[in-house]
Amino acid sequence: MAPASEPHSTRRQLARASLLAVVVISFVGSGLARQWLTASRAEQGASTGARTKDARRIVSLAPSVTETLFAVGCGDRLVGATRYCDFPPAARRIPRVGGYMDPSFERIAERKPDLVVALDGPVHKRVRAYLRRMGMPLLTVDHESLAGIVSSMDRLAAACGRPRKGASLAAVARQRLARVAARVRGLPRPRVLIVFGRATLTGPIREVYVAGRKGLYDDVLQRAGGRNAFPRDVPAYPKLSAEGITSLDPDIILELAPELGRKGASHEQLMASWRTMPSLRAVRTDAVHILPGSYGEVPGPRFVDLVEHLAALLHPPVPGLNP
Repeated sequence: MAPASEPHSTRRQLARASLLAVVVISFVGSGLARQWLTASRAEQGASTGARTKDARRIVSLAPSVTETLFAVGCGDRLVGATRYCDFPPAARRIPRVGGYMDPSFERIAERKPDLVVALDGPVHKRVRAYLRRMGMPLLTVDHESLAGIVSSMDRLAAACGRPRKGASLAAVARQRLARVAARVRGLPRPRVLIVFGRATLTGPIREVYVAGRKGLYDDVLQRAGGRNAFPRDVPAYPKLSAEGITSLDPDIILELAPELGRKGASHEQLMASWRTMPSLRAVRTDAVHILPGSYGEVPGPRFVDLVEHLAALLHPPVPGLNP
């Protein structure tokens, strides 16, 4: 997803996506491509399943995949990752193979992987097609739902020959989500607007990007005991003006601000922008929350933390009632 969120990272890369075909055509025609394919087929044979039992040289094409591989104890197997793979900090030392939506297939081949991991869904559709045409060993995972994120712990750990580690982590994640579900069951569900980015970081709110009703963040919100204030299924990440936000008048506003420090704006400056809209219910009731850090942006294992955090914000624990 990125990395959902990768959602705004995805938007930054859309302008570059048109270069993908040119890169691939150049790679397919190169001697390096032919050399890699010949060696791979000779050594691996026709079967691709064997290459996902104990992978030793893995290339990750998404920040969420990289994070998950580290979580299941396979970070030391990574020999290639995208330029956006920066968590945990050790991931920053992995050789880069291009961007999230525009990886370099030549660089991937240079890493001589015995497994390349991409995402299911539309974001890597074209990338997956090219990788398969080249005969590269490919595993795909679903990071567009919480269930998919948890299941990917099992799948990626198994691909590294560590199924028990993955099964253990997945079981703990499911238990944590089940505890949240039990705590919010039957409670009123506030209308929540999840904001991903805005036209300006300081001054009055002009335009913001929000989570639509379909996708991972809606899943997160439902599990945390809320409901989406945005009323339509499409687009997935709509853009709203100040007037549009006012018309929705959400009970709670959650702004994900993973690049807060790097953008030169402070938490207080973001909050000051929301206070320029005093008619909003969320502003009047002090129900605007700014969430810094990348854990709300990259749909990996830390999304379980995000569900727990949001549940606590939407339904603050009452001592003795819902610990």
